Amino acid sequence: MNISKQAMHSLIERKMQHNEERSYILKIVALIRADHPTLSCRFMYYKIKPASMGNDAFEQLCDQYGYKTALKRNRHRTTDSSSVVSFNNLTISLILTSINQIYSSDITCYEINERFYYVTFIMDYFSRYILGHAVSDRLTTEKTTLPA
Repeated sequence: MNISKQAMHSLIERKMQHNEERSYILKIVALIRADHPTLSCRFMYYKIKPASMGNDAFEQLCDQYGYKTALKRNRHRTTDSSSVVSFNNLTISLILTSINQIYSSDITCYEINERFYYVTFIMDYFSRYILGHAVSDRLTTEKTTLPA
């Protein structure tokens, strides 16, 4: 394999440019890490937006140089099921053949301007069609499931 001097020079130049870009990115990461010690590499990537590498390569670079933070689990519980009465699932052996045989509901919460709101969906289990929905700032049956 015979590589010309020009090709070799071009290869070395690209490698040097690549190393220079990595060094520059690492300096920026160090500055961000000094101000925000718990900021994840993913958020740093979106903050810096380096044109020379993607998200995975950026996270590998951060991990390689010790800038990756340990993943913290959110222990916040949104549901207290200690007083909830559980019922047997009567639909396990049921074979669905058409719509309007089983309805299911789901409630999820979201936060806007430090206030929680609850959205309730009523869905036909066979067609997966949303039959009704309701939004409320209170988590009561009268405000969520019944209006939906």
